[in-house]
Amino acid sequence: MSNHNEGVTKIRRLVSRRKVLLVLDDVDNFQQLESLGVCPEWFYEGSRIIVTTRDKRSLGNIPYIPYHTMLLNKREFLNLFTRLMFLRDDLVNTKFIEEVVDRAGGLPLVLKVWSRHFKQYKSEQWPSILETLKGIPHGDVQMQLRMSYDSLTNRSKKLFLDIVCFFDGMEKDLVVKVLQDEDLRFFPNHEIEYLVDKSLVEITSKRLLTMHHAIREMGHEIVRQENEDEPEQRTRLSDPRDVMRVLTGCWGTESVESIRLRSLRNMQEVTPEAFRKMSNLRLIHLRGGDYSQEKFSHAELTLLCLRKLRYMFWFKFPFKSFTNINMGNVVVLRVPESKLETLWEGIKSLKKLRILDVNNSYSLIKTGSFSGLEDLEELYLYDCINLKELHNSISYLQKLAILDLRESIPLKLIPWEMIGKLTSLRKLILGSSRSMKFTSGAFDDLLLYKPGAFDNPSLYKPGVFDDLSLYTLKECPITALDFYGCSISKFYGVESLACLKHLLLWNCHSIESIPNLPGNITSIKARECSSLVDLPCNIPELKSLTVLDFMSCPKLGVEDPHFLVKITGLTNLTHLSMQGCHVSQVPNEIGNLVSLKELDLSDNTFSSLPDSLSNLLQLVYLNIEYCVRLRLLPLLPSNLTTIHARWCHSLDVMSSLPIHANESRFSDRFMIRLTEEGS
Repeated sequence: MSNHNEGVTKIRRLVSRRKVLLVLDDVDNFQQLESLGVCPEWFYEGSRIIVTTRDKRSLGNIPYIPYHTMLLNKREFLNLFTRLMFLRDDLVNTKFIEEVVDRAGGLPLVLKVWSRHFKQYKSEQWPSILETLKGIPHGDVQMQLRMSYDSLTNRSKKLFLDIVCFFDGMEKDLVVKVLQDEDLRFFPNHEIEYLVDKSLVEITSKRLLTMHHAIREMGHEIVRQENEDEPEQRTRLSDPRDVMRVLTGCWGTESVESIRLRSLRNMQEVTPEAFRKMSNLRLIHLRGGDYSQEKFSHAELTLLCLRKLRYMFWFKFPFKSFTNINMGNVVVLRVPESKLETLWEGIKSLKKLRILDVNNSYSLIKTGSFSGLEDLEELYLYDCINLKELHNSISYLQKLAILDLRESIPLKLIPWEMIGKLTSLRKLILGSSRSMKFTSGAFDDLLLYKPGAFDNPSLYKPGVFDDLSLYTLKECPITALDFYGCSISKFYGVESLACLKHLLLWNCHSIESIPNLPGNITSIKARECSSLVDLPCNIPELKSLTVLDFMSCPKLGVEDPHFLVKITGLTNLTHLSMQGCHVSQVPNEIGNLVSLKELDLSDNTFSSLPDSLSNLLQLVYLNIEYCVRLRLLPLLPSNLTTIHARWCHSLDVMSSLPIHANESRFSDRFMIRLTEEGS
């Protein structure tokens, strides 16, 4: 989604068309609901919204039915702790379990943490540990959990507090990259796994670091107790009130190692002096608003002495250059919407820098030399609309894997010969191009974006790709082409890209035809291409295709009613979407797609489906919603588990449903007809 309003509109459209179950976990303020555009009136009748929160005020004025979670009773608690502690029934020590359960106060999290702690010691030592627990007041959850924290090494304690106060919600791999220090022989990957084993930290399915809210609160309390009255004497600042007090009052000290401000704040009173004494800063995340340029325009940049800095995210970074900033250990540098005019003068030695992100820095005119950044892996210059120079030394970045130049330097000013020497480059993201020239290089992905397709379109001049030749890229092992939002009308030479696997043409409203494609391609996604009338001439030969998605390409079926016949020989196809393509007839040959698992034919004009549909034995999902002319369904495949058939107003007869059809498998409108026909 390119902006917030588009996201809200899509959510509203999705939830208004069918019953949904929406679960929002750990909501802590009403702004979170507002930003998602959650409005009960938008939802289809019968929908349910479940919100978990520790503060009912976060729901605002939204009507709700409260449900208070219940603590486990003693029997449930005993069973839980027994499972956590013992692998065999004959090892169960009933008296020990009952004493521990009595101290846990009905909280499963406490038992989970304690069980991990006990199992680190021999059973002979458990009684002495239990005596320690008896000294903790009933109901003091933080003290109950802190026992596990206190058993950590000093290095693990420091990492745990870093995660609590700074890295919570970030990708594990990024955290490892930032903190790993071979000079100090610190390898955080092992330490993080140790914290996971102690049940102090969790890793989500998306590999994000997180933790239970009670453990998070315990960590914040540990830091607060470093100095209850003077936050500037603590090692970590994450409470917005404490951060703003320290910054606006220029009270920073050498004690401060990390600052995280996650919400927009008025930064007009912040001056460079605020950072002068914080010489031990390792981690900075400042999400605040605009700074006073008068206070920063003549600042001596040597005030920012950040020799220990590892990670910086500074929204609207107020300085004009990094030239005199001492930050030789920085690994990640993100300064979106900065006031930078140049990165630095001369050569800047940042030997540990892996990621440099200056996206949306509208004042940036030139980059400066890249000679001192030999380990740089990712460089983001998106929307630096006044950038006039990309230094030739970019060819020195032999570890650079991602380069984003969308909406920035004019392509005619890009040193293509130097770009071609980047032997590790796997993703090049471009925009506003009529022609491209490469001398050499190795790219996995070439992404081309339409000018003005993103936020703040007033900053861009309208642009259009009349046509695009890709023959010059034939030596590059490109695996993916993404033309999202491009106004190209034609493109050529794709067939010469022998390594191409994925072609994406979403929202390319000017494109009329797709040229021949290489034989190894596995997926074509061309959603909302409103002018598309022709598929590749060689599409019957593309036997490696597994995904075809032509959602909302209405001219396909209008110009050629029999276009579906061309794809019926693709026996490896598993996903096919022809939603809204004006399909007036589904050919009998569709039964040849024996590998098909998901088929979306919704919002089309056909009146019947062929009997060969029953041959699709792998099919588990069928969508025929909004097929208002559909009158008859054939025998359906026996493995079908989901069918959406609402708003099929002409569907009066549903003959030959599977004998074993389970009512729960079918959506509302379908089931209504099934009941009426007595099938």
